[in-house]
Amino acid sequence: MHPGRQAWLRESRVPGCQHLDTRLLRQVDHQRPQHHLPFFGQSGREWPAEHPSAGDILENKHPHGHLLQIIPVLDLMGGQVVHAVAGDRAKYTPVRSILCRVSQPETVLAALLALHPFRTAYVADLDAIQGQGDNFHALAALRRLYPRLQFWVDAGFTDAVALERFLARGLGHPVLGTESLEDADLLSHPSLARAEDFPVLSLDFRGDSLMAAADLWNTPSLWPEHLIAMTLGRVGTGRGPDLARLRAIRRKAPDASLYAAGGIRDAADLQSLAKLGVQGALVATALHSGRLDAKALSRYASV
Repeated sequence: MHPGRQAWLRESRVPGCQHLDTRLLRQVDHQRPQHHLPFFGQSGREWPAEHPSAGDILENKHPHGHLLQIIPVLDLMGGQVVHAVAGDRAKYTPVRSILCRVSQPETVLAALLALHPFRTAYVADLDAIQGQGDNFHALAALRRLYPRLQFWVDAGFTDAVALERFLARGLGHPVLGTESLEDADLLSHPSLARAEDFPVLSLDFRGDSLMAAADLWNTPSLWPEHLIAMTLGRVGTGRGPDLARLRAIRRKAPDASLYAAGGIRDAADLQSLAKLGVQGALVATALHSGRLDAKALSRYASV
């Protein structure tokens, strides 16, 4: 092994994460050159065929339907990754994980990438969503470490000014959460017409109600191609995905790329989602608890 890589492996064994074994660290090390390839849209070339973009509808044949795009979630608050539970943000605490014992974003993401070669990460900037600053500095550091990795970022975009400020920094694909969205016209903002800035709409539900200033539930013609069904009451609870809501959204948007978020527990839930025909799932707690391990991911998740 090159001496520089040996040094990186030694340095990667940071305090609080000593139990990440050398095999896993070597796996992350192997992925780093891939992530340092030019980011889609900057190079003027399409993604290589072996690395499908986040928006690709997966055609992989699978005994349970198709492979899912599993997207690990980083909930950032005060510069740390926190454990989100049922949308009660006042009670969120630093994440506790079998993958790594510290909550620094760089270390948590490295541990997740050692578990599985994810191609996309979802970041919820909870400070920005709550109007209490932001975690753009931490996000920029992650982008520098993994420029090949796609980042979907919900930073509480309320208006065009906030959206344009985010896009100017090149921090990832904006996730427009209905919880924060003040004007549905933002979904058709000219900046989002660029392929490298494709928007993702997060349909944020609390209880049975869509959290939205406008009547977006009854105007699916305004929805972009990429949709997240975010059931906040199930986030971090292990209650299972809201299959009924996913079916309702699919009926309204049969051609959309649909991603489930909230409550996903294990491989059985992934199998249910694959049968339902969704494109992917946002997952955090099941990864950190070990209920979704490398074996399950290799069986149900795309790479």
